[in-house]
Amino acid sequence: MNIFLIGPGGSGKTTCGKLLAKLLNKNFVDLDKEVVNRFGEIGKIIEAEGYESYCQKSSKVLKSISEDDFVVIATSSGSLVHKGYSETNKKIISSGISVLLLPALDLDLAEKIIVKRQLGRGFDLQGEREIEKIRDRFDVYKNIGDIQIFSDREPKSIVQEIFKEIKNKYSAIIY
Repeated sequence: MNIFLIGPGGSGKTTCGKLLAKLLNKNFVDLDKEVVNRFGEIGKIIEAEGYESYCQKSSKVLKSISEDDFVVIATSSGSLVHKGYSETNKKIISSGISVLLLPALDLDLAEKIIVKRQLGRGFDLQGEREIEKIRDRFDVYKNIGDIQIFSDREPKSIVQEIFKEIKNKYSAIIY
């Protein structure tokens, strides 16, 4: 059974996913990196073909990697919010365990943390656009996930909490 880390950009999906996969002795896949490996840079895809095309490619890759036996997958931040692909991607993710990473349930606090993280990543992101994305997507995110974890602390402690929740709720499936 796969573990899907879901949530907005900057919530810790990749960082925690790598640590969780190592702890579980499983493979880790970053969906965005896999899209880049198969189709090229995301920004160039969006610029040349549009956001819809990127979402279609991302959904196709998500389906492909979810067919593996047991993988920890960091999903794209828009995977579950794009109207054209959210239902398809939700169905794929429902085949495994979904772990929502969200810095806080309070929108203003979550926004502050996300924007700081995103702007510090060096991807030439714009603060106003990141604020817009988290505000547009926040209500969707806060209502999804088999497990919900607040990612406003050190990644090792977040991963320990995820591990504990998985062990308590899904040990018969995973171990």
